[in-house]
Amino acid sequence: MLDIIYKRNNPKTPEKLTVELFDKLAKSGDREIRSYIAGNPNIPLPTLELLTKDKKDKVRCEVALNPKTPEKLTLKLLEKLVKDKGTDEHVLWDIARSSKTPEIFLELISKKKDPKSTSIYLTGDKYTSAKEMVAQNKNTSATTLESLVKDAEPYNYIRLNAARNPNTP
Repeated sequence: MLDIIYKRNNPKTPEKLTVELFDKLAKSGDREIRSYIAGNPNIPLPTLELLTKDKKDKVRCEVALNPKTPEKLTLKLLEKLVKDKGTDEHVLWDIARSSKTPEIFLELISKKKDPKSTSIYLTGDKYTSAKEMVAQNKNTSATTLESLVKDAEPYNYIRLNAARNPNTP
């Protein structure tokens, strides 16, 4: 599989072969490979559209956040991912930290109940939740930041990220 990924990254690979490689990788049984391909800005649009129907949230999230994805499709995918109660916290984390995410979805993530089993990312020496990423995102409105700070426990990273956000009043 690595030889396929290498060929896709090689600028001398013929375009037809590149399209075939993306298509082959998009049909992989490995979710990580499909996620990697979905997030690649060089992916052909037909392959990207195929991945919008993937069963895995992570793959659809990568499609939504791909700079090549048309805005209308991005909004449709983000709405479904953010409103779905079963969306994995890691996917919400990715959405919340993206500069492509519109404020309306950041606000919805900020209002979600934290999962009982805090399924969150470890970055460096601290855990970060999706709400922390919302507080850090430059697209987050002052109103959403104020709401996050009110709900946050004292001395946590949500407050710290909100304090660093230039939109905080």
